[in-house]
Amino acid sequence: MGSFDWIEIRNTCPEFILTDWDFVLAGFAFVGIFASFLLILKFRGTMKGTVFLSQLAGCDLGWCLLYMWNYFYTTIAVHYRSDFMALLRVFTLSETKIIKDFFEILFTLLIFHIIVEKFLWTCESRTRQKWIIYTVGPLKFFLAYITALYAVMASLVLNWNDLKYTDVPFCEIVIPHRVVQQPVLGFFQVTFIPWSQGIVTLLTFFIAMLTLCRLPGVRQDDPPLQINSEGRTRRLSNGKIKSTILCILFVYFTFMVRGTCYYMFLNPSHLYKAPMITRNLRSWSYDFMLVVFACSRMFIYYVFCRNEMVVEYPPNGLRY
Repeated sequence: MGSFDWIEIRNTCPEFILTDWDFVLAGFAFVGIFASFLLILKFRGTMKGTVFLSQLAGCDLGWCLLYMWNYFYTTIAVHYRSDFMALLRVFTLSETKIIKDFFEILFTLLIFHIIVEKFLWTCESRTRQKWIIYTVGPLKFFLAYITALYAVMASLVLNWNDLKYTDVPFCEIVIPHRVVQQPVLGFFQVTFIPWSQGIVTLLTFFIAMLTLCRLPGVRQDDPPLQINSEGRTRRLSNGKIKSTILCILFVYFTFMVRGTCYYMFLNPSHLYKAPMITRNLRSWSYDFMLVVFACSRMFIYYVFCRNEMVVEYPPNGLRY
C-alpha cells in the first residue's frame, strides 16, 4: 500500500482531528491503565482467592489500551500524517476486533462467575460445598482459565469471516463482516455465541437480584477467623462479608449500565446501517464509558471495603 490520502481521511473522519480534549481523554485512559495494573498486582500478589477479580482488572486494562489504540493513536497518526502509523493501524484492524470481542465475551462470563460466587456466600455451608468450583481457590483458577479459553475460541469464530471495508479503512472503528457461507459456522456466529451471551446476562441479573434479597440473612456459620498474607488470624465479621457483597453488586451495576448502552447504541442490526461517523462516535462513547468504569473500579473497592475485602468465604477469607 502506498501513501495515504490525508485530505480524504480528514474529510471522511473529522472526529480524528487532534484537539486538546484528546489529551484529556487519553489522560483518563492512562489513569485506568495505572489503576488496573495496580489491582492486578494486588490481587495476584497478596490475595490468592481473587482470580476472577484479577481477570476483571485485566479486562479493564485491555479496555483502556484498546481505547488508546483505536482513538488516541489514530488521532496522532492523522495529526502527523504518518503513513507508517496508518499502515500499521489498517493491517491490524482484524486483530483489534478479535481482541475487543475477546474482552466483551470474557467480561460477561467473569461477571457471571463473580455474582454466582457471592450468591453462594449467602447460602449455607452445605450448599457451598456442593459448588466447590466457585469456593475453592485452585478450582476457581481452573474455571477462570477454561473461561478465558472459551472467550478466545468464541472471538476467533466470530471473526472467521473477512471484514467488509469501506473506501477509507483507516477511518473504520466498527467494521461489519462479510456474509457467512458455511451453515455450521453461521450457526455459531449468529445464534450460539450471541444467544449464549444473552442468556448468561439474564442469569447474572436474576442471581444478582436474588443475592441482594438474601443479603440481610447472611450469617456466620463457620469459624469467624480469616488468615491474612502474613499467616496471622483476624476476626471476620458479617459486616465485612456484606460489605464485600455490596461492593461486587455495585460493580455489577456498572456492568448493567454497560450492557444497556451496548444494546442501545452498538446493536449490530442497526449500527452497521448508520453512516461511518455515527458508528465511530457511538463506539467512542461506549469505549470511553468502559475507560471511566475502569478508572472507578479501585475507588469502588476502597469505598465499600476499605482495607478489608473478603475474597473467599471464611475460614479462607483474606484481608485486603
